[in-house]
Amino acid sequence: MSLFKSQSVFRCPSDLNEIELINHVHKIRSLSKAHSITGLITYRASLFACHVEGRMANIEKFKAFLMLNYELLDESTQSISTRKYPGVHMNFVNDDFPIVNDPIIDWSIEDKKYNFPYELLGKILELNKKA
Repeated sequence: MSLFKSQSVFRCPSDLNEIELINHVHKIRSLSKAHSITGLITYRASLFACHVEGRMANIEKFKAFLMLNYELLDESTQSISTRKYPGVHMNFVNDDFPIVNDPIIDWSIEDKKYNFPYELLGKILELNKKA
């Protein structure tokens, strides 16, 4: 079985409040589990970015979903030999700031164990400067 990784930066058609952000992340996470896609997602500077890993057919289905629901700003795909995030279905990685105002509420989207790929963070900053 050949594996691929894809890194994407995309924008929601409208600004998101905290609840909408959580709903989008849950929808993306559900899709990734359904298609055996692993990886990480973040939301910074009003842009989503994700690192996904899986079979090409499944990554194409994931990309088709993104293109239907978001504005895809950047995407790159390459072959890999093993998954970097096995068993991690689009865990959300954020800054050290809470996603919601009430830190007691657990929205089940943030995972502080992982560092987001630095090259993808650089792409977010680059695309944000162009906007």
